[in-house]
Amino acid sequence: MSSMDPELYLYNLTLNKPFASIGSIVGYFTNVDKNSQKKRKYQELIIATNSSLHLYRLNPNEGKLIKILEHDCFSVIRAIDVFRVPGGSKDCVVLTSDSGNLTLLTLNQSNTKFEIIHNEPYAKTGLRRITPGEYISVDGKNRAMMISAIEKNKLIYILNRDSDDSILISSPLEANKSKNLTFFTCGLDVGYDNPLFVSIECNYEDDTNQGKKFLNYYQLDLGLNHVLKKYSEQIPDTSNYLLSIPGGADGPSGVLLCSKNLIQYKFLNKKNHSIPLPRRRNANLESFIISGIVHKMKGSFFILLQNNLGDLFKITIDYNSETIDNPGDVNSIEIQYFDTLPITKKLLIFKSGFLFADSENSDKYLYQFEKLGDDDENAKSWNSTNYPDEESVFEDEDVTFDIKSLDNLGLVDILESINPVVDTKLLKLPKTRDDSDLEDIPTLYSLCGTGARSSLKILNHEILTNELVSSELPADAQKVFTTKLSSSDEFDKYLVLSFVDGTLVLSIGETVEEVTNSGFSLASPTVGVQQLGTNSVAQIHSNGIRYLTYDKNNQAAEPNLTEWFPPAGIKIQSCSSTSTQIILGLSNRELVYFELDEKDELIEFNQRVEMSAQILSLSLGDLNAKNKLRSKFLAVGTADEMISILSCDPDDCLEVLSTQLLSSQPSDLMIMEMANQYSSGINSEAIPSSSSLYLHIGMKDGIYARVLLDERSGEVSDSRRCVIGTKPVKLAHVNISNQNMIMIFSSRTFIGFNSKMSSLANDFKVLPLKDKIFTYSFNFKSEDCQENGCVGVYRNNLTIFTINEVANDLLIESIGLRYTPKKMCESNKDNGIMYVIESDYNITSPFVKEDVAEEDLKNGQQIEHDENEDVEIYQQFGYPQEQNKWGSCIQVVSTIDKSILQTVELINGNQAAFSLTQCTFKKEDNGDESEGEDYLIVGVSSNQTFLPNGSTENCLLCFKILSNGLLKFIHKTKTDSLPLAMTSFQNKLLIGLQNNLILYDLGLKQLLRKSFASLNCKQIVKIEVMKDRVVIGDIRNSIIFLTYTALDNKFIPFIEDVMSRHITTFKMIDYDTVIGGDKFGNIFLLRCSSEASDMTVEDNHGTYLATKEKFLNGAPYRLNNLCNFYLQDIPTSFNKGQLSLNSYSGSDSLIYTGLQGTIGILLPMVFKSEITFFVKLQNLLREELAEYGYLITGRDNLKYRSYYSPTKGVIDGDLIEKFSMLNYSGKSKISKILDRTPKEVEKKIIEMRLRVYF
Repeated sequence: MSSMDPELYLYNLTLNKPFASIGSIVGYFTNVDKNSQKKRKYQELIIATNSSLHLYRLNPNEGKLIKILEHDCFSVIRAIDVFRVPGGSKDCVVLTSDSGNLTLLTLNQSNTKFEIIHNEPYAKTGLRRITPGEYISVDGKNRAMMISAIEKNKLIYILNRDSDDSILISSPLEANKSKNLTFFTCGLDVGYDNPLFVSIECNYEDDTNQGKKFLNYYQLDLGLNHVLKKYSEQIPDTSNYLLSIPGGADGPSGVLLCSKNLIQYKFLNKKNHSIPLPRRRNANLESFIISGIVHKMKGSFFILLQNNLGDLFKITIDYNSETIDNPGDVNSIEIQYFDTLPITKKLLIFKSGFLFADSENSDKYLYQFEKLGDDDENAKSWNSTNYPDEESVFEDEDVTFDIKSLDNLGLVDILESINPVVDTKLLKLPKTRDDSDLEDIPTLYSLCGTGARSSLKILNHEILTNELVSSELPADAQKVFTTKLSSSDEFDKYLVLSFVDGTLVLSIGETVEEVTNSGFSLASPTVGVQQLGTNSVAQIHSNGIRYLTYDKNNQAAEPNLTEWFPPAGIKIQSCSSTSTQIILGLSNRELVYFELDEKDELIEFNQRVEMSAQILSLSLGDLNAKNKLRSKFLAVGTADEMISILSCDPDDCLEVLSTQLLSSQPSDLMIMEMANQYSSGINSEAIPSSSSLYLHIGMKDGIYARVLLDERSGEVSDSRRCVIGTKPVKLAHVNISNQNMIMIFSSRTFIGFNSKMSSLANDFKVLPLKDKIFTYSFNFKSEDCQENGCVGVYRNNLTIFTINEVANDLLIESIGLRYTPKKMCESNKDNGIMYVIESDYNITSPFVKEDVAEEDLKNGQQIEHDENEDVEIYQQFGYPQEQNKWGSCIQVVSTIDKSILQTVELINGNQAAFSLTQCTFKKEDNGDESEGEDYLIVGVSSNQTFLPNGSTENCLLCFKILSNGLLKFIHKTKTDSLPLAMTSFQNKLLIGLQNNLILYDLGLKQLLRKSFASLNCKQIVKIEVMKDRVVIGDIRNSIIFLTYTALDNKFIPFIEDVMSRHITTFKMIDYDTVIGGDKFGNIFLLRCSSEASDMTVEDNHGTYLATKEKFLNGAPYRLNNLCNFYLQDIPTSFNKGQLSLNSYSGSDSLIYTGLQGTIGILLPMVFKSEITFFVKLQNLLREELAEYGYLITGRDNLKYRSYYSPTKGVIDGDLIEKFSMLNYSGKSKISKILDRTPKEVEKKIIEMRLRVYF
């Protein structure tokens, strides 16, 4: 097919967006009402990742960061900063991107969305070192900003306001110089003098100063509208960071210049002040500053700086503040150790006393200031008065300090992140329970983090529950209910348990006790319980209704009893109720309807209705949402696979309004009003902006469906369905965080809710509860559990639990690792064991005390860490540093117990592990093949160094895998170079050494070489095999297919890619197809032609392929490129499988992960009509979203997704889902072209997500 009509189409969806930060800012972005007398209550935080903006609001009362907004930019964000034009009422955002535009944004208070103020073009699209935008510096008074490139170009813009209070931006003023490199810039605070900017630069044109760095000052003359270089001075060659000092009335102005082991105060030609940058005691590596923050307080300010080890230092400046017009002279600067945090990209301080650490890797942290460190008399400090010049700083040897646990800061909140993701496996959980389907949903296991903070993360799309109480029951319970005795009761009074042959009533209070005088029928199973009227409760049991009225002044007294019984021999099979209504489904197919009158008496409707088949389920709905007197509709599910909607209106009571045929019998029904879309308030949680009435349907074949119920006519429409399990589906209504949700029971327990943070309108999610299976559940509210409480039963167990968080549907569980993980492989046996190799450079492992001989390792001796070593200390401070030293180990991890079973330290010869695989070697004994034994092969290097790349020895370590999954060292085999890729191939070991492919078999003392092939490539980084076919990925020459001829024991390359790609990972989808990713963030799909593939099967000796004419000195054939797509994250793994039970026609999807935390899925599209629809929708959205203003940077989406090669064969599902962000006119315009309604388009979009995702 042509490139306009590819052979294959994939639908791309990002399930977890990358959370590696480009920058972050704090400000008042939403407070815009000038006339309001209410003071600003909260500050907001914006985190910019590589292609999106995340808005959080800080709640200082709870110490929590609440996510308000997530905006996809579909462009590469380069830098971000905050500014407020003088006289403005709120802060605005400035960011640069690959769009070539300088983007100014404001946050709309009414709809909490980013709006474009200006998109000022200044360069071509794309990223170049001469394109401004790498650095943004804003003047201290927000009057101007400088946009700098890495080389040559600098642009300065003047900011102003017009009479309508609109922000104006001037034409750019240039400050360019050829062959000039810029390392850092910042805007100085000089009060209301002409704006001044300072930068660290190096000019490589001048031979005399080549390689030397200078501190250059650029002044903007507002009167002449001109930029000039005002001052320049040479600075240390290791200078890397600048931090502006408050000026004008707030401080002395100037800048802190940070270099290796040195901090200096500088301001034009004023006196310089120098202080040492303290180092940890016994630390061998140099120290330099990576981030810092200045925080202004009333009448003073202080500075925090962080070095490359995470240590925080507080700097105070003593200056003369006598004159206000001219900044005072600085007398001295002083530095002292403050605390130690994870290494950050940026530090931010809120005015309410919180510090946000925008961590470079893993989670991001929010701390609260406990104190400022001023009252610590034992704190060691260094003052610039003791150092008259720069040389004296380096002469001082007493510049060390002792680290300490957090003292001045206290951790209050964590933003979870899986960045960086090194490797991921998609595996099913081992079967641990005979009656559950927990193992049916695969789980993602990811290697994440760096250093001592590394972990193996278990990623599930599940909802975490918090178990409060669990107790055993005398028998298996079928249902559980809670009820109040009076409508005025704040908490539930009774907990009712229904068994096969009876009912148990328990009181809810300080203790849970059985109630003997409840008035409930205990001899029959309870079908339903409902609090009615003011002081009444109805128990519906299989033999009738007990209507109990309690004394409001003495609820413990015996209640007044009124009973109703069905005809003789007839049983109540199902029921539903509200606070004023009861409906019964009898075994003779009749419906019996009751309502409360004005005197709270239960009155039966004088006419009964007989249904067409046995009544299986009923639902009246809920009255609490709008305080209605009665539910308007009744849903009836019958055994003829039909649902009927009946009216409850007194004028046409129990008349059929509509019917709906099903694919299976309805096992349960639930009418419920649910929010469609949420809007985020400024000082409140997200609130529903619209809601609709829905009918939830559970079917006997394990299908759950949700249909829209018209509130006027009772017609049903817009059906959505998904697979829940293999058992009949039961439903229960729960209220979590003041949001109506549906609990769904089958093989597993699920909860359904509308997501508050999703970009999709009406994004209804159905997610399983973590490790919880219930047969039924109900709301629970008591003095000890006042919100988000539920009670559930499973067999003979009763559990009271809470669900506190549903906003984040990615549940992350961590198993701590020792060093930075490199790779992992799973056990061949279904035992839940993973083998992980880990290595860290420039550290001394505290777990190794001395070298151990290889013979000791062979005898089973393992190097375990000292129990006295506190792992938490290393997680905070890292490991001791030592140049060119490695810490490396192999860990055996149990994913079932979430624990480390064994740790093998690589201690001999300063070894580091880089690759591993599990291999089954089979031995032949008298011509009979044995079953074979499993071995773990690890590729290691000794004294490995970088720049230049070298080592003293490379080898393969062979470990035997014992029956319990543990490792026993066997032998090692030396290799000529570092083995980066290896895999099991036909009961042998296949490894890649640079451009060589080598086949090994097991020997007694080492591995034995069996075959060798030299290929036309640079460095093999990954190998995949299938039958006799081998596919290799090269570090720069893309993908090469080889065939193995067993008769001649040869590997013959026969087809390769037409492009040079820097492969990071790939996966064989089938015998002829691979999907791969490169280091520039592209994914691609390649397929071997049928001609070439058939030739490898027919040519048993490979003679034809070996002698066929080579194409451009490569393989004789070329691969067909089916798909190209730009992710903007480096792919690190591909897995083939399913992430939910809602698989489409049983087909697998492709799950990929990216280095910065991306988790995405590629779904193969089958039907041509579907492909045509989404391709057309995608093209329309690219135009409409640009006009609507959603693409805030102005980057064209088609060009963005075609960054390195034209996008082909992939539909951008992330863009498709932005359809719901359009206004009604935009939706209608697109829908009309597609000949659909907006609801039909939205339904198609959501169905695509439900095929691969809960």
